[in-house]
Amino acid sequence: MPAAAAIGLGFALLLAAPAPAVAANEEAPVLIGEPEASALLVEAQTRCSEFRPRSPEAVVRWHVDASAAPKSNLVDELEAARDFRIDLSMFADGLERGDYETFIVPKDSVADPTAHLDLAKGASHPSAGREMLLGDLQPGVTYRLRVLALTSQGWLASERYMFRAPICPADMDDEAAGGAP
Repeated sequence: MPAAAAIGLGFALLLAAPAPAVAANEEAPVLIGEPEASALLVEAQTRCSEFRPRSPEAVVRWHVDASAAPKSNLVDELEAARDFRIDLSMFADGLERGDYETFIVPKDSVADPTAHLDLAKGASHPSAGREMLLGDLQPGVTYRLRVLALTSQGWLASERYMFRAPICPADMDDEAAGGAP
């Protein structure tokens, strides 16, 4: 996979620990266009960083909905998957031609968006949801991404998802903005 510096994407993962490079499973094939991929539902919410002025970021969330795909062993594996990655490109056909950056989802970054619900302790299902924060996006750029889950047959790719990074206004203190000191 190309490095971000080599293709100049200009984005990074904002987590306490750096995202690991594609390692042991790098050689697993990518399964694109499989009917089971429709069970992997993806969304991204964009925002301006609270901590870095003029820095757009996106929270990518996904979950498995087995009812959205034909029943198969691959869907069962998808529901139980623990290894995920995100391929992200700023180019219209970047995912298809290999111009993207890959982020391995660290195990400690896996989140459960159902945590706010009144679930019995331990009732969370492994496919309840995942999320990952991507930062340092280029303002106003439309990104394409796919979430991939590692199965026994390879990396099962979600359908392509597109989002536009916001243009974040400059943060100014009151004095610079013409307000009272």
